[in-house]
Amino acid sequence: MGSRKNIYKIKKDDKWVYVIDGQESTAYDQVANLASSLDGTNIAYSASLDNQTYLVVNNVPEAIPYKEVVSIVFSPDGNKIAYVAKKEEKFVIVLDNKESKEYQEIGTLGTENGEASIIFSPNSQKIAYKVITENGAFIVVNQQAGKIYTDISSFQFSDNSEQFAYQAESGTHQVTVVNNSKEIINKNDAAQSSTSSSNTYKTESANTGSSTSTKRSSLEANRATLYQGNCEGSSGIEDCIP
Repeated sequence: MGSRKNIYKIKKDDKWVYVIDGQESTAYDQVANLASSLDGTNIAYSASLDNQTYLVVNNVPEAIPYKEVVSIVFSPDGNKIAYVAKKEEKFVIVLDNKESKEYQEIGTLGTENGEASIIFSPNSQKIAYKVITENGAFIVVNQQAGKIYTDISSFQFSDNSEQFAYQAESGTHQVTVVNNSKEIINKNDAAQSSTSSSNTYKTESANTGSSTSTKRSSLEANRATLYQGNCEGSSGIEDCIP
């Protein structure tokens, strides 16, 4: 197991640096979006210099610059890293230096650990994110896009990483979607309201925090609805598979 690092940010002249365990990073115009692996051994952040922004991992900048780098997250095993990046006027998800398709907007989703733009599966082999279009929103899991819904508010992988479910708004109904293939209309959807994420990435962006965030979200409050409430006699998401 690794140990937590002592990290803080300071300004030197007109530049900014992160000091990690007493070691200063390269000086940049700005440094932000600090994230760490779960064991604390790997550190990443965004660094801007001359109107270009780089992902920096363990004080080593990646070769490809972007207009923006935000929402940096490590996989649970600490071996993968993903983030939202802005290219010209579009956004991409970058996973291990490989870019997704370009999108107009990337939204955030409620998870057990707070709002997130990128969600790793527990086994670190899959990622999910929300794309917002003029017609609504859809989920992408490992490059496979799901159906467009009015909005999507929360998402979670099953503990074994084989299944996933999310809460979506379809017209006037709240539905639970399992594996992008089965829809279950919530029995109590009349009492529910959609929680639309306002923290999206389009022309401006904000840091959503690292993978170690502990902020509680709407998904935890509705966990029974997502997993047990819509599947008679079920003990979890696996029992809702079509």
